[in-house]
Formats: sequence, structure tokens, C-alpha cells
Amino acid sequence: TRPYGYLLKPFAERELQSTIEVALDPHGMQRALAVRDRWFATTLRSIGDGVITTDRTEHVTYLNRVAEVLTGWSCAEAISRPLSEVFRIVHETTRVLVPSPVTRALREGAVVGLADHTALIRRHDGEVSIADSAAPIIDDQGEIHGVVVVFRDATLERQAQQLQEESRRELHELVERMPEAVVVLQEGRIVYANPAWVACLGYASIDELVGRELVEFLHPDDQELERARQAAVVSGAVSPHEFRYFCRGGRVATLEVVPVLLRQYRGKPSVLKVARDVTEQRLFQARLAQADRLVAVGTMSAGVAHEINNPLSYVISNVEFAAAEIPRLVEALEAREADLSERYGARALAESAGAAPGNTIRRLREIAEALGDVREGAERVRNIVRDLKTFSRATDDTSELVHLRSLINSTLNLAFNEIRHRARLVKDFGESPLVLANPSRLGQVILNLLLNAAQAIPMGNAERNEIRIVTRTDAAGRAVMEVRDTGEGIPAANLRSIFDPFFTTKPVGMGTGLGLSICHGIVSAMGGSIEVESAVGQGSTFRVVLPAAPPEVPVPRSTSRPEIVSSRRGRILVIDDERAVGNVIRRLLAADHDVTVTVEARSALKEIVEGARFDVIICDLMMPEVTGIELYETLATEVPDQAGRMIFLTGGAFTPTAHAFLERVSNMRLEKPFDAKVLRAIVSDRLR
Repeated sequence: TRPYGYLLKPFAERELQSTIEVALDPHGMQRALAVRDRWFATTLRSIGDGVITTDRTEHVTYLNRVAEVLTGWSCAEAISRPLSEVFRIVHETTRVLVPSPVTRALREGAVVGLADHTALIRRHDGEVSIADSAAPIIDDQGEIHGVVVVFRDATLERQAQQLQEESRRELHELVERMPEAVVVLQEGRIVYANPAWVACLGYASIDELVGRELVEFLHPDDQELERARQAAVVSGAVSPHEFRYFCRGGRVATLEVVPVLLRQYRGKPSVLKVARDVTEQRLFQARLAQADRLVAVGTMSAGVAHEINNPLSYVISNVEFAAAEIPRLVEALEAREADLSERYGARALAESAGAAPGNTIRRLREIAEALGDVREGAERVRNIVRDLKTFSRATDDTSELVHLRSLINSTLNLAFNEIRHRARLVKDFGESPLVLANPSRLGQVILNLLLNAAQAIPMGNAERNEIRIVTRTDAAGRAVMEVRDTGEGIPAANLRSIFDPFFTTKPVGMGTGLGLSICHGIVSAMGGSIEVESAVGQGSTFRVVLPAAPPEVPVPRSTSRPEIVSSRRGRILVIDDERAVGNVIRRLLAADHDVTVTVEARSALKEIVEGARFDVIICDLMMPEVTGIELYETLATEVPDQAGRMIFLTGGAFTPTAHAFLERVSNMRLEKPFDAKVLRAIVSDRLR
């Protein structure tokens, strides 16, 4: 027989009780142990992970069902075999054998996990990605009896990881290649920026930006708004807004920025900003607005010119008429005075001086002198209106031969008021070739340069300052225009940006920063160049160089006509809705012709269609009821001969229809205010 058990002294009461129970029912205990063993075996077989146990020599002692499937070995075949034969593991990428985790678990007496990317080589075919751990089997006395290896099929998990990594790489590449600029901030500092953001700010590498506060790149006027927007983003508000950023090299970029709150980026809450560079778009919009303003100014200028030219026509013409009549009256009075002197004697004539023709002659000469002043003033108004019309064709892209000297003189009439209180104006005109240009656009360049020169000089010291405008021909035969001033000058740091859009050194509200940019665009479009030389305290020189006009471009014929004396008296019809214009034409022509004046175009048309005939019909082009165009079209159909005898008066307010009409017909046209000699010459020419 064998003893039922034993006790070691000293022993506890519970140990004594357990030993007695075993001695009294040894077979029951054995049955209980067998049940427990079967339960543990069933549990191991049913577990979802593979389980392999080894002894201390790393030989297999057990495989559960999942382990059998994954390794390709049955439990019966694997028992007592070395673990390295049943459980062969390699690195998925390098294919290098992975050290057995069992060896390390036995050595360290601790749980050991497998490295990532481990593959299990199956017994007969293929391999499977696994994740596992090995733990030592330790009894109550701390003695290691073997190792249990628990592992699972990680193929799907690995595929998911690969997909995630691939998605992460694709997303990173997508962000890196995006044309929109992307930046990530943590506590206001840059932690990531894609190449578009780096390039947008003018830098070469992200390393130059990481760690810097974004606000240091912002325009000072936008920094407070940026801080407020950051607080709004944290609260969940998301909306686009435009900010101005200083870029390397001095450029200012306008970015439309949309912020997004990221709960986590690299382990910290962050703010992502997606930005689009809208600098060129805003420039285009500004230029479009500028063009709209120019069109509006041009339209207004044309309207103003038309409204001024009508009354100016009869003011100038009546003054010329009166100025021409006074010498005749003086001559008649002098003859009368001589006759009276001869008849009654000089003494008697002197005694009646109050009624003598001599006093009237002196008064008439004073009136003639006053009329001369009036005519001079009216001529100045006519010149200003004529020059203003240069800028009324803002949308006209046609080019023509332009002489710089003439265009400069016309532009100076518009800029002189700004210049004369600040500096002396010096014209240094040398010979320069004709250029092929749009007069309105080139005039805009000249006006802008003159105004900039004037504004660079403080008011009050006109005699000490000078604005000099120079024309010459360079060695290459090109036309050169220079505008020099003795103003404040431009700092060297600003010279490289002087032609950039929106760049301005003027106070807020004094300029858009588009003037010189637009000038640069206009001159470049003409095939020329514009450059600047300047030094602080020494003034500035802006130089425009334009190619000479090609020799094959024909020089326009002069519109001036010599006065021709008619050999016969003609019948003239004047149609103008301004009665005063018709009256002054009648005064100017009545001595040599029979002149009929009407303000009713419709009645004049009816009279001609019914049989009335005229040698010359002087007709205003733009009238409220029936225009000169409509009158011509009807006569061209009904009475063609009379349509060919029409001379059109224009006040300057041309519509596209009027432009097209005047281009189409060959009739003479006379611009208001007209010169009396030119009017007589044109009428005489038609009567030859």
C-alpha cells in the first residue's frame, strides 16, 4: 500500500483538513482532476488563437486545433519535435529567420511578443502573417517548466494595416501635390506645410517654416483678425477669409484661407488651413474695376465734352464774328471821323467830343481787346475739352501713329493744375520717331507718370523743385520719354516692387497701388519697356522706351483745309437742335450764302423729300428726335444727291453706332467747337 499523503510541519489547519479529505476519498479526487484536465483540454482546443506549449528544452508538448490549422502539423505529429521545426517564423519583407520567442521567454522568465511583419511558414504550403506572444509556464515555487506560445492569423489585420498605410501614403502624396496650399498649426506654430504653401511664401524648403509662428508672415493689418479667427475655429466656426501674407522677396500675396480644427495630429490638437492664392484674381478684379472706372470716366468725359462743345461752338464763333466785325466798324467810323473833320474842322469836332466817332472807336478797340481775352479763354477751354476726349476712348484698342510731343502737350493740360503748385515744369523735347500706339492708353501712362512726379513733391516750394519731361531717340532708333522729378525719391528696397500690383507707399486712401502696374502692362503690350532710377532725397526718373513705328504704316493726312473763296453764292441748310449753333453758322456764312436754320430735323427731312434742294446741308450728328444718321439714311434712299451734300457736326459723344456710321460714309465732318475759317473753307469746297 501507499500512504494517503503527507504533511510538513508546521502546517495550517486548512492543509490538515484537505489532506484528511483526500485520504478519505482518493478516487473522488482523481475523478475531479480528470474532469478538470478534460475541461482545460477542451478550453485550449476551443480557443480562437493558436496555442503551442513546450517543455524546458523547447520541444512541443501540445498544439490546439487552431495551431494545427495554422502550422499544418497535427498535435500527434508535432509532440516531442523541436519548436523550430513546427513553428518556423521569418520576417515578411527580408525573409530572415526570426529568433524564437520561446528561447527568450525561458531566459528572461517574462512574456515576449513577436516583432511586426512576422510570417509563419506552413508545413506543406505557403505562409501566414501572424502576431503572437510567448509566456513561461511557472509553478507555485517559481520554477519554469516550459513555455506557452499564443498566436493568431493576422493576415486580414496586416492587409488592413497595409491598406491604411497605403491610404496614408496616398493622402500624403495627394496633399503634397495639391495646388492649394496646406499648413498645419499647433499652438499657432507651423508643424507641417505642403510644397504649395512653401512656394506660395517664396521659400525653398519646409525646414525654413517649421517651428515659426504663422502670424509673423501676416500683414500687420490682418494679424488681429487672424487671432480672432483662431479663437473662432476652436469653437467650431469654419468659413473662408482672405489674408495678406508677406512672402520672401517682398511680394505680398492675398490668400483665401479655410481653417479646419483637427482633434489630433501627431498626438496633439491642431488647426489645418487650406489656402488658395487669389492675388492674380484680385488683381484682375481690380483691373476690371479700374477699367470700369475708366469706361465710366470716358463716358462721362465724352458726355461732358459734348455738352461743353455745343455752347462753346457758338461762344467761340460769335466771338470770332464780333472780332471780325469790329475792325470793319472801326474803319467805317474812322472814315466818318475824317469826313466830319474835313467838313467842320478839327476844332469843332473836338468841342463836340462826347458825340465824336473817336470816342466810339476807342471803346470799340477796348471791346475788341476784351473779346480777344474771351477768345483766348475759350480756346483754352476748347483745348482742355479736346485733350479730355483723348481719355474718353478707354475701350478703344485701335492703334495709330502718335507723336510723343503732341500727346505730352495734350496730357499736360490735364496734369498742370497738380504740377504748378509743386514744381516748375520744364519741357526738354528732342527729336523722337513716331510710335504706333493707342493714344488713350499711352496718354494714361503719361498722365500717371506726371501725377506721380507731382505727388512726390510737397506743395509750397514750386520754384525750388522741377519736373522735367524729356523726349529723344536712343541709339537703337527707339522713342524715349523721361519724366524726372526732384521729389523725395524711392528707397532702394522698394524699387524692385515698384511695378508690382497693389504695391504703394502712399497713405491709405491715396492710391490703390495699381497705377504703375497698369502703366507697365500698357507699355509692355506696345512692345516697349518702362524703368525707374531713384535715390532717396535726389528724386526719380521714369523712362519709357517705345519702338519706332514701322515705315510701312501710312502717315495720316492732315484735316486742316486752306480757305477757299467760293465763285458762287450757295443755298445752305443748317439743322441743329441747339438754335444758337445754327444762328452762329448763319452769321458766319450769311455774307456769302443764303442760309436757312432749323431745329426741326423731321420738318427739314419732309421739306427735302417734297422737293426742296440745297447746295450744302450742315447737320448735327446726334439729335433727340431724328438723328443725323437717320436723316442721311432716309435721304440716301429717297434723294441720294442731297445725302451726298451733307456735312456732319459732331460734339464728341460718339456711340458705337455713330462711330460705325462715320467710318462707313465719306461725307465731311466738322468737330465742335469749329473754326470759322475751316467752316467757310469746307462750304466753299463743296460749292466748287
